[in-house]
Amino acid sequence: MRKTSSSPRHRKKTLSLPLRDGYFPTPLLSSREESILIQTARTHHAAFLARHHDIFHPLSGHVCHAPPASSSSVAFHAHAAIAATLDEVYVLLANLTPDAAADAVAHSPDVLDMKLLHDMAVTEETHVAMRWTALKMPPPLKPRDFCILEMHNGQINHAGHRTWALSQQSISFPRGCPDLQDVLSLVRGNVLSAGIVCTETPIHGMVELHVYADMDLHLPPWLAKPRMKRYVAALLADITTRVHEFRLAACVGAAYIPLCPKDTRSHCRCCAKAFHPLLRRKCRCRSCGDVFCWGCTQRFKFDHASQHAQRVCVPCSNHADATLTMHRSGEILALQSTRSAAAPKSPWHQKKAHEDALLLQLDTGETASAPSSSLASAVLQVDAWDSDDGR
Repeated sequence: MRKTSSSPRHRKKTLSLPLRDGYFPTPLLSSREESILIQTARTHHAAFLARHHDIFHPLSGHVCHAPPASSSSVAFHAHAAIAATLDEVYVLLANLTPDAAADAVAHSPDVLDMKLLHDMAVTEETHVAMRWTALKMPPPLKPRDFCILEMHNGQINHAGHRTWALSQQSISFPRGCPDLQDVLSLVRGNVLSAGIVCTETPIHGMVELHVYADMDLHLPPWLAKPRMKRYVAALLADITTRVHEFRLAACVGAAYIPLCPKDTRSHCRCCAKAFHPLLRRKCRCRSCGDVFCWGCTQRFKFDHASQHAQRVCVPCSNHADATLTMHRSGEILALQSTRSAAAPKSPWHQKKAHEDALLLQLDTGETASAPSSSLASAVLQVDAWDSDDGR
């Protein structure tokens, strides 16, 4: 009877996501294993860049057409021009430390857990890493997990602009990343080819962001296609929001802010409406320290390890973008997060509305006619190929 307590069925009940640190065995890699992994990552990285060779040319509004690598996979390509810097995108997406990986899980609505298993610095600008990732799936489907080998590489393109590329592929490594289907009911997916390419543009403060995904989720195409489309839309929206929060956190922590006493304010400093104990409550802005109503503030969680969120007024939120974004045609392309002033006040509705706007363009393949304050109106195109296309 005692032996059954250590059975996979018992462990399934006691184990949950996110997994504790150190759950995966991280055996030291021999020099031969490390060389094989680095060479495999190099080969796939070169093939990834060759397959999507248009990433080193100016953004022309066209999608790189390519069939999926497998008849059971669905391939996606999306690109967007966003207000950010290459360094900001690298800090938010590289995830080469356990803390960075945990922060990415806290931000992403689709990533259930992520663990960095191995990190091999090849050169100063090139890293090869192995990581485990678990993705959320809509019920009643089971979550999918992946054992991924990836390569990070920075270089200069033909126009003299910096480019950072991340390529990923699935790898079998039972010794360090075993299958968890019997323990957590996770279905092991297959990343045939995926990656992110970020390129600086001639306009300072703007980057071109390309996202590629060719995955086999072990789902029928009619179900895998909308799931992957939602994943790409959420990823682009999440990058925009994280850049905004990254900048806002830098402004909030830059100096000591004296707090204004609430009893000295009878009206909101933004909308100038009178406060009410029930209908219009008072709250302080974490950035400027003044008193605003809840409708004129936005909720941000700068430290996702903490359970406490901070409120920042709309003017300070927009100012954090405007001060760090350059002018284009006389107009400030201020990077607005999904928590913009015009968006619904609920954080869930804000992200849902933002992703729905992205999905509208993902379905039509159209681009916006003029710049606006959201990523949905930036240059965005997506192509999807199911198993019958291009064959």
